[in-house]
Amino acid sequence: MASTNTKTRSRSRKPPAQTTRVVKITVAELDVDPAYQRIVDMARVSRMAKKFRPQALGVLEVSERPDGSRVLLDGQHRVETVRTKIEEGEQPESFKMTARVHTGLSPAEEAALFATLQEQKPLTPLGKFRAMLASDDPEYVEMASILRRYGLQVTIGPKPGHIQAADAVVGVYSQYGAEGLKDVLAILTEAWGKDSKNFQSQLLRGTAYFLNHAGVFDRERLVRQLSKVTPEQLLGRSRAFSGTLTANLKVRDVAEGIRFQYNKGLRRENLMVGPMQVAA
Repeated sequence: MASTNTKTRSRSRKPPAQTTRVVKITVAELDVDPAYQRIVDMARVSRMAKKFRPQALGVLEVSERPDGSRVLLDGQHRVETVRTKIEEGEQPESFKMTARVHTGLSPAEEAALFATLQEQKPLTPLGKFRAMLASDDPEYVEMASILRRYGLQVTIGPKPGHIQAADAVVGVYSQYGAEGLKDVLAILTEAWGKDSKNFQSQLLRGTAYFLNHAGVFDRERLVRQLSKVTPEQLLGRSRAFSGTLTANLKVRDVAEGIRFQYNKGLRRENLMVGPMQVAA
């Protein structure tokens, strides 16, 4: 009997079909994905609870995952308001909210939809950074990879290794590219370490401006001279150049403060002189 070789064709698994339906849902059924979801503003929840009206809750946006869990995409503060009213005994645990439930979304697609939904309710720069990173946006993935190289991350909280100035990180990357962001982070970490105060928006942007518009300089000297002052002292000197005592410094003023510190102790013939040529 002749043997028959049967070939099994490998079939690429199709992604699950994406559907949408409207249902009634309790707060106990909802989960939150911290990878992209906002951090709850409890002061806002408190204000909403004082003016609570069930008719004004609107429609939640929810993703139902293959394991049956339901992840909240939009409406977190409304859900927390309802949770507060339940805890206060003013609403029963069985209280239900209207939700538009999406199925077939990957976590990255959830994050992308979350970011789109927030366009009508603008995210903070930090919130947008987290959402875009969770959606696997290639530029944000690259920025996060660069930050990790220096032991840093964009996140909330003034802890070592934390950068809260997400808008400045994106701004430096957008204007000067990946290499420009690497150069800034290398200078600041070598001069001052990883404390979050070393990565304020003005320092990130001002250092990038200096590195790209100051002309020829000695990198080792720059790091050495910066390490002789604190970030606060440098910003204070920059305010003196700007003639303002407010926090609203221009990046060019910070760059001038960096140049002043770089020049300290140099002979006249070695001074870095001349205005920064490119406008901020």
